[in-house]
Amino acid sequence: MGDTQGGSDGGHLTDPDWLVHTDPARVAAALARATGPAQRHAAAVYRVSERAHRSADPAVRRQLLAVDAARFGDRELAARFAAVRVAGEPAPWRVDWATGRMVASALRHALSGHRSWIEDVRTATVGGRPVVLTAADGRVQVWDLATGDPVGDGLSGHVGWTGRVRTVATVVVPGRTVAVTGGSDGAVRAWDLGTGRRLGAEVTVQYRIEAVTAGVVDGRLVALTGSTGGVVQAWDLGAGQPIGAPRKAHDGRVGTAVTAVVGGHPLAVTLGTDGRVRGWDLATGEQYGAWHDLDGATSVATTVLAGRPVLVTGDGNALRCWDLATGHPTGAPRHIPHRVLAATVLAGRAVAVAGDADRTVRLVDLATGRPYGRPVTCPAGITRIAATVVAGRPVVVTGEDDRTVRVWEPATDVPTDRCRPGHTDDVRSATTAVLDGRPVAVTGGYDGAVWVWDLATGDPVGAPLTGTRAVEAMATAVLDGRLVAAVTGGVTTGNVRLWEPLAGRPVGARPTGHRDEVWAVATAVFGGRTVAVTGGADATVRIWDMATGRPVGAPLTGHAGHVCAVATAAVGGRSVAVTGGADRSVRLWDLGAGRPIGRPRKAHRAPVVAAATAVLDGRPIAVTGDEHGCTLLWDLPTGRRLGVHLAGKGAVTAIATAVLDARTVAVVAHTDRTVRVWDLATGGPAGPPLTFPADVHAVAVAPGGPLVVGFGTEIAVLSRR
Repeated sequence: MGDTQGGSDGGHLTDPDWLVHTDPARVAAALARATGPAQRHAAAVYRVSERAHRSADPAVRRQLLAVDAARFGDRELAARFAAVRVAGEPAPWRVDWATGRMVASALRHALSGHRSWIEDVRTATVGGRPVVLTAADGRVQVWDLATGDPVGDGLSGHVGWTGRVRTVATVVVPGRTVAVTGGSDGAVRAWDLGTGRRLGAEVTVQYRIEAVTAGVVDGRLVALTGSTGGVVQAWDLGAGQPIGAPRKAHDGRVGTAVTAVVGGHPLAVTLGTDGRVRGWDLATGEQYGAWHDLDGATSVATTVLAGRPVLVTGDGNALRCWDLATGHPTGAPRHIPHRVLAATVLAGRAVAVAGDADRTVRLVDLATGRPYGRPVTCPAGITRIAATVVAGRPVVVTGEDDRTVRVWEPATDVPTDRCRPGHTDDVRSATTAVLDGRPVAVTGGYDGAVWVWDLATGDPVGAPLTGTRAVEAMATAVLDGRLVAAVTGGVTTGNVRLWEPLAGRPVGARPTGHRDEVWAVATAVFGGRTVAVTGGADATVRIWDMATGRPVGAPLTGHAGHVCAVATAAVGGRSVAVTGGADRSVRLWDLGAGRPIGRPRKAHRAPVVAAATAVLDGRPIAVTGDEHGCTLLWDLPTGRRLGVHLAGKGAVTAIATAVLDARTVAVVAHTDRTVRVWDLATGGPAGPPLTFPADVHAVAVAPGGPLVVGFGTEIAVLSRR
């Protein structure tokens, strides 16, 4: 074990044994002291799953660190983590390689645990400590930006389901930092961030509040609200009274509100979904500014450029600066794609922070139009953005559509990552095949892409197939030396398609017949041809010739709900399909005869969502899993349930079978981010669960034992020791 007693810990960051066994709180303190490329790289690997490490035991921590090192493209470090002994043993699996779309050395913290959409993100300083406020789950949570830890229990009080916090603003009033929250219940509240207590009186408006900003007028806390009806209203929050009359300022809802100080005078700027920008005097609530007719904007922010307050507007493709005192444009447009925008002063320079639909955050120096620091690629879509300074270094905070807020340090001295490219949305399916004697993995994702990977090297084989729409399920076969994939898209009615991924072209006619979404697919061989067997939400099972795309026989009917799982096997010279559905039943079908075998079995207590087949002691069997995490075994010749019941935590998401170490096993993925390997002869585990950094929705096992796991947007390949 690495040294865990006393001394400076910075040098231990390159010791895998120390990182696995040392208390995560102590490691977290050492991360901030990382110096040099090797330590910074090790710190980046640890930070990716830092919050998970806090509650993990050393065995799980070892597993996560090995996977995360491989995601950064460091196979050597991944092997060193796997070799760390826990309870006297190294890891039973080694990580051969992984993709790394979701990781970056610039990441500092992932603020996870939100159960709902991130409504807003704002930064502030409380008692000299930089913090970020996140609006989600009907309240506002405060987080320490230096440590990533929550501060206090959060700010709540908006009423009922309609009272979730939609927006938050921060402002410094004499002696304290204040947060102002606006809710969908129409209420506006002020909070002392130092104590977490309410301030002043509550005010309410008729409409749902979509935007709020705040300032100080003659020592008084003043807020300006924007609502769904396009109405803008200024408020004296100390007295709980309106300032001036409400104004119908926008034809659409008010999406953004920001503040600035011009000549010592506090102003507010609102942007509506009508693309119009309006300025407001916070002292009177009256409209302000000669630039109020500016329109076509999709985002706004304020900052200080060359000592003068400026408004930054964006139209999705370019940023423009406007002098708030004169209303005149400042400099030429800065061409930078964006969907969300923030602006701040970093290291004395006015910087725009732009997040785009490609999940990339770009910083631009507003004085020169040049990039500031490195771009950052986020794991999920960016919905909110903010920027500030922590310990003298600029940081960017992103609220993302996976309900996570991430803190990034886009500095130029961050190590360059060596991550493999890959899917840009969740991986939902994985299969394996052998092409010209070379084992490959084939993966499909919600990004509509199908990738083929060399299992030994991790290199892509050819360019990815794109344009298939979201891939819900996929099965592959090799026909005359050509890889053919049967792809289903669960979000599109009747979407089944046959493709040659490496050639980038469809095969045969488009299969038609399903009247609803298609959830499952498997391949089989009978009658001298290779077929795809699909199950859909229309409660039917259908068979397709993979060479032509034409239907084979009539639809198989009998399920009383969605068919969610399909697997195939050879039983006594017959090609058999095993299907499971939302009606909790498991059914067997003779594919050649086009008829059911025996009666339906309803042993599951929840919808059956995954299935696979194997051979155990010379007899073909099936393994089915449900949404309660239960896995059942079936004897295929007789259709009887075997006396083995495998249980896991969380719903089953995928099942594969294989022979590992001379044992027939089931590899089962669950929604608790684990993959469990079960010995099907005994019903006991064949080693500890494997834990991954994101939800697992795809597993496959190649000949010889490499395990392919799709988690989040990424893929990892593991081999048995």
